[in-house]
Amino acid sequence: MFGFYGYKITLKKFFLGVVCVIIFIPLLSPVAAKKPVLKALTDPSFVPFEMLDPKTKEMVGFDIDMLKEISRIVGFEYELQTMNFNGIVPALQTRHVDLAIAGITITKERQKVIDFSIPYYDSGLRILVRKNNQSIEKLEDLKGKSVATKIGSTSYDFLKKQFAQTDTKIIPYPNSSDMYMALLSKNVDAVFYDVPNVAYFAQTRGTNKVKAVGPIYQGQQYGIAMVKNSPWKASIDAALQQMRKDGSYDRIHEKWFSSTVAEEKSFDLDWRSAYQAIPYLMKGVPYTIGISFGGLLLGFFIGLGFGLMSLHRLKIIRWPAIAYIEFFRGTPVLVQVLFIFFGLPEIIGRPIDALSASVAAIALNSGAYISEIMRGGVRSIDKGQTEAGLSLGLSQIQTFRFVVWPQALKRMIPPLGNQAIISLKDTSLLSVIGVGELVRQGQVYIATTFTALEVYFVVALIYLAITVSLSAILRYIERNHLGEKA
Repeated sequence: MFGFYGYKITLKKFFLGVVCVIIFIPLLSPVAAKKPVLKALTDPSFVPFEMLDPKTKEMVGFDIDMLKEISRIVGFEYELQTMNFNGIVPALQTRHVDLAIAGITITKERQKVIDFSIPYYDSGLRILVRKNNQSIEKLEDLKGKSVATKIGSTSYDFLKKQFAQTDTKIIPYPNSSDMYMALLSKNVDAVFYDVPNVAYFAQTRGTNKVKAVGPIYQGQQYGIAMVKNSPWKASIDAALQQMRKDGSYDRIHEKWFSSTVAEEKSFDLDWRSAYQAIPYLMKGVPYTIGISFGGLLLGFFIGLGFGLMSLHRLKIIRWPAIAYIEFFRGTPVLVQVLFIFFGLPEIIGRPIDALSASVAAIALNSGAYISEIMRGGVRSIDKGQTEAGLSLGLSQIQTFRFVVWPQALKRMIPPLGNQAIISLKDTSLLSVIGVGELVRQGQVYIATTFTALEVYFVVALIYLAITVSLSAILRYIERNHLGEKA
């Protein structure tokens, strides 16, 4: 005990006071509040609104600069993700993301399920044809022709209504770069899409190859899309109004829509683009390998369980396994991915991130095939092996574990290796939900450079290198650990 200005304080009370000061002083001191982080979504193929800069490997464009300025004014940070345009509205509906900016036209139908900011860009639709095409000058000339447009876009809806009772072939593509490549390769007669995107392609890769014809159809306005009843709508609207007043909107618009933009961002038709894409493409390799083998590992245990169930004598155990196997073998992997990512959250009431959905889809799909491999491997062992084990006094479980299973596993290795290669290639379908695997990286790069032939060739070579390496490993295991000679 000691005195302090007439007060007597015990040592225990003194230390208790020190602890209180240590705990509460930091809470009372002013600290900078952390900014909230919103999940933002964009479509990387809508140049010059959003696209990949081949030099910096970062997303750039009019919309990206708009988002940066809005986040600064409102006071939030954001994590930017990319996805095909047709997946943006479902991603907002299931609350996988908080907002999306991708040249999204404000329509009454979309406003029923998501919120929009006030308009920030006025646009329209226009026809693009090959340079030497003289037969198409206006919308009516598209009758009986094949026309490319984008899935989920207002241009697709416009064409469907306009040519509902005609033989016009409307072909929707997931990426704008795909429909332009289809036009250049003469797979379609024309492209019908948003004016800024059409103009950009005509002034870059399409120079002296394509031309825009006819007037601008169906005036439309772009807005920033948000989840329904978003708490950010009012502040984002206010930020857009402020940008109009202080001139920041005009500066961003001039940067991306001046007459020199197309010239500054033109690209040559050579293999240099493919070579420059390799570092960016390689970013997708860990996702491709990680998702495929993570899914396979889970799929092996799923397949083991359902495979053994399918061998059981009791129907109540056997039939659920058969139902699982037939369902996942009988439906496409792509449909399974879309259901898990977009449909399942509606049932469980919470979003599932793209990576988890991808691993789950690969695991469930591969598990069905592995179940059949497992069943076939066990059934391939002669019944005499089981009888021999039982005659030696082993139980059913011991006979399976020490006699049947080791022999069956050796026979299952080759088909399991084939399934590993199939699952690895199936990851290419995951680009539809925005997973940054190998194909998705290629799509993002092509969306800016329009070098589909060159980049997809490199993507194919990378896949080939991975699968050949995997095949070599499997052959090594078969020769050296399964008693097989080459």
